[in-house]
Parts: sequence; structure tokens; C-alpha cells
Amino acid sequence: MLRIDGTYNDGQTSRAVPAVLRLDAAGRLSVSPRDSAEAAYISHMPATAYEVVSKLGSAPRVITFPGGAVFTTPDHAGIDELLDRTGRGFGQRLLVRLEASLPMALTAALVTAILAWVTVIYGVPALAKSVAFMLPAGVERNIGRGTLQTLDQVYFEPSTLDPAVTEHLRRVFEPVLSQYTELEPQLVFRQSDIGANAFALPSGIILFTDDLVNIAANDEQLLSVLYHEIGHLHHRHILRRSLQGSFLTVLAVLITGDVSGINEIVAVIPALLIDASYSRDFEREADLFAVTEMDAAGLDPRLLGEMLALIEASYEDTGQVPLMDFLRTHPGTKQRLQAISNE
Repeated sequence: MLRIDGTYNDGQTSRAVPAVLRLDAAGRLSVSPRDSAEAAYISHMPATAYEVVSKLGSAPRVITFPGGAVFTTPDHAGIDELLDRTGRGFGQRLLVRLEASLPMALTAALVTAILAWVTVIYGVPALAKSVAFMLPAGVERNIGRGTLQTLDQVYFEPSTLDPAVTEHLRRVFEPVLSQYTELEPQLVFRQSDIGANAFALPSGIILFTDDLVNIAANDEQLLSVLYHEIGHLHHRHILRRSLQGSFLTVLAVLITGDVSGINEIVAVIPALLIDASYSRDFEREADLFAVTEMDAAGLDPRLLGEMLALIEASYEDTGQVPLMDFLRTHPGTKQRLQAISNE
């Protein structure tokens, strides 16, 4: 029989009493007062029911039992023998050696960082895409319900385009929109200070700003933008980006433990950059969709490149300075033009 002297705490009060832990020949644990005349605190407990805190220098070893009871002892040799007899010795010794080895600790930290990075770069987008396409289309539309009303209150004003122009564009766009009825696309025009741009909203609304219409040289260039925005709807980018943002938040909490105060700043900045990268991937995916669909419809895919160049020039003319490519949510225009020309 193995005997280990120490102190016992029942987990209900702060009182610790001298006690003896024993392991009998049948592999059962018991904890009793040192005065054998008193009743045991724990009796005939299976040896698999305990947990031992990892060894930390010469600090006393702590054994925990179900229910919160704790046995503490300075007898390291006795605890090591207990672990050996119950089949846990190798794992505990290996863990102690790993924790005491700086090279191993650094290696473990590096492996953890690599796994975290792979999870963020590949795992989160893959998971979000899988979940997005498993959800009914109505979920995305519910998310987008009221989005246009909110944007109208903050960013947009009613369109100032000539009604004849918008009616002409609706007639031009209708044959394209009718090919994607499952997406329920709807075309709207708005005036805004954000300049030449277009958006695909979760509800299926495709919004063109007046400035975008005004800088286009012809209807075909605007059609290229329409195909691009339909690409966002087709690939469910809005829902996927929402899911990715949620997954990144959960991951940040798991890594930092508590996303608050300075931790929140540290956690949010990388998440912002990563989410921008995800958005750039979505833009490239929408560009590829537009190029493929335009080619099938007999339109020159280079029209999209022409439109991107016009949009870029319009920002330069108004004095707006684009962010560096790494921080902008859209890929650099030069990169997109190059990609389109290679298709």
C-alpha cells in the first residue's frame, strides 16, 4: 500500500486538516485523518478519478477530486510513485520536461502561432463559406432587411439623375437581372458624397451611385459593374463576411481570454486587417464572376477594367487619396486590371 502524508481540504470551507492519502492493492484511493480512529474523508475512490497539478519546482503537489476536494503534499516522490502506479507517470514527466525546456517552449509557441494563423487565413473563410451555403437564402435576406433604409439615413440621398437616364438603364439591365431570378436582384440609384461606387446589399438590392453612372462612357461599362455586384450576391459574400467577422471575434476571445480595454484594441486591429484581406478575396471572386459571365454574354471583359480605371481616376480628380493596398478592402486597381487582362 502506498501512503502519502499531506493536508486535506473538503472544497467547501477554507479549513485544511492533516491527512493521509493511500492507494490500496486494488487501485483505490482513500484520504483519511492521521488519527485512524476517525472516519475517512474519501474512501475507495477509483484511481482514475483524481487529477494532479503539474509539478512546479519545489512547490507542494496538489491533487483534486470530484466535488472540489483537494489534497496537498510536499512529497514529490510519493506523488510520482502514485502517478506511475496509476499509469500517468510518463505523461506527467514528459509535461514537466517540456515546460522546463526553453527550446521546447519556444517551439510550442511557434507551432501554436502557426496553427492560429492557418486557422484564421484558411479555416475561418472555409467554415464561413460552408455555413453560408448551408443556410437558406432567406437568412441572408432577413439580415439585409432594412439595410437600405439605414444607409439612406446616413449616407444616401434620392438620386438626382434624369428619370429618362434611370429608366433607360433599367431597360438595359433587365435582361441581365432576369437571368438571376433566384438571387432576387433589385436595382436602385442614389446620390452620395462617397463618390462613384456600387453596392450589393444582403436583401438582393444592387445600388448604383449617381457619380458612377455619370463617369461611365457607355452602358456596357455599367453592365460590367452590374455583373460584378451580381457576383457578390451569387457567392453570398455579404453573409460570408458577417460570419467571418463573428468567427474572428470568437477566436479573438479564445486567444486573449478577455477582449476588453487594451486587449480589445490589440485583438481588433489584426482582425480588421484580416477582414480587409477577406474582402479583397471577395472582390477578386466577384471580378472573376463578372469576367466569366460577360464573356458568355458576348461582352468584352475588358469593359470592367475600363470602369475600374474610371472609378480610380474619379477619386484622384476629387482629391481623395486611396489607402495603401494592404489596408484597403478592395484589391489595388492595378492588381485587378492585371487579373482581368489575364482571364
